[in-house]
Amino acid sequence: MKWDKIITTEQEYENALKRLSSIFDTNPDSPEGMEAELLVTLIDKFEKENYPIALPEPITAIKEAMVMKGLKDKDLIHAIGSKTTVSLVLNLKRALTIA
Repeated sequence: MKWDKIITTEQEYENALKRLSSIFDTNPDSPEGMEAELLVTLIDKFEKENYPIALPEPITAIKEAMVMKGLKDKDLIHAIGSKTTVSLVLNLKRALTIA
């Protein structure tokens, strides 16, 4: 398939993903490498328009980061304040502020 227009359908999207998969590791300066770069751009545009990813709520993001890094509530005391303040913030009883 020739990639001379933006991706507008699911079928075109699936075809683009398959093609990109088959040429992904080619030399960037080769015709296939240039095609891969174009496909990445087209796929990215389609995904942003059709599968937007919302940002997580700040406290949810903090809790997920804590799990990934193996942190406990007490590890946030230096950044947020006392143990009580950390607990209140993480349990949405007190607002998280920039300060």
